Amino acid sequence: MEKRSEADRLRLVIDTQTEIAKSRLDLEGVMRHVLDSACRITGAHAALVETAEGDELVTRAASGSAEQFVGLRLPAATSMSGLCVETGQVLRTDDTMSDPRADREACLAVGAISMICVPLRLDDGDIAGVLKVHAPTAQAFDDADEETLTLLSGLIVAGLGNAQEQATLRDESRRDTLTGLGNRRSYDEALIREAARSVRYGSLLSLVLFDIDGFKGVNDRFGHERGDAVLAEVGRIIAAGRTGDQGYRIGGDEFALILPETSLENAERVGGRVADGVAESIQIAKQATVSVGAAEARTLDPRALHAEADTALHRAKQVRAEMLARKIERRWLRGPEESRRSTG
Repeated sequence: MEKRSEADRLRLVIDTQTEIAKSRLDLEGVMRHVLDSACRITGAHAALVETAEGDELVTRAASGSAEQFVGLRLPAATSMSGLCVETGQVLRTDDTMSDPRADREACLAVGAISMICVPLRLDDGDIAGVLKVHAPTAQAFDDADEETLTLLSGLIVAGLGNAQEQATLRDESRRDTLTGLGNRRSYDEALIREAARSVRYGSLLSLVLFDIDGFKGVNDRFGHERGDAVLAEVGRIIAAGRTGDQGYRIGGDEFALILPETSLENAERVGGRVADGVAESIQIAKQATVSVGAAEARTLDPRALHAEADTALHRAKQVRAEMLARKIERRWLRGPEESRRSTG
């Protein structure tokens, strides 16, 4: 195999970096572009990016003869890639058939006789996976190939970092900062998605809406800091439940739970548990209560489901208001002294 000069290698690495920057590729595009360059520069027959997931390594992207193995999962403990992740060192073998670090049977099956594994080290020091090349002949790679792949691995690490940052930004744009629950945008997207899934598979879907009774009074009497504490506590109670990852803050003092595979009866039970949790909270109980409204999907239209749950919520608020009015009326009829005696 004809080897490229050091100047040629550096130029090709720079060209790869420039092309990635110009084309604004996503992570998958970055990996494919780097892997194609890795094969071209080193003369490898295959190049792969394997990411560490628990005790396994997953082939995220591949070029050359390894393209068919994208998505393949293998135990990390038995492979040179796994050893690379564990040690964080560049590993090279000139003959996998005689190297005890390599899985001889697996290497023979894919034609990997020579191999280089380069760790993908993130900024925090963690090893996210490996950039790997292999060839079907012994002694196919040298020290210059290791250096080239180390440079190329930096492009993949940058892509992983950007993807992680973008994912974080996407998550933050759909997250309510006060409660940590999904926000209205996230709620609208999830409700559309779950309604479509419910119709497609003929499965149940219910929605529970919550509203804090007397919340304006909390703000007016105790200030917005106390009001924020009330909202945060309701959010904490919703998030602490089994269905917490399906909870949303959809308005100032309005919350929602989207419950796939759940009947109306069970949804009402879930809503009741949340309301009871609020009532049991010493921090909130003396300041506000929560009304609950639930509905079960009957059509594909998520707006209809929301409207039905909202109607049930307003009915519940009206009942609560009427009960409170009757309680006040009874106290007024008994008079101040009798009211004080009856309440202890």
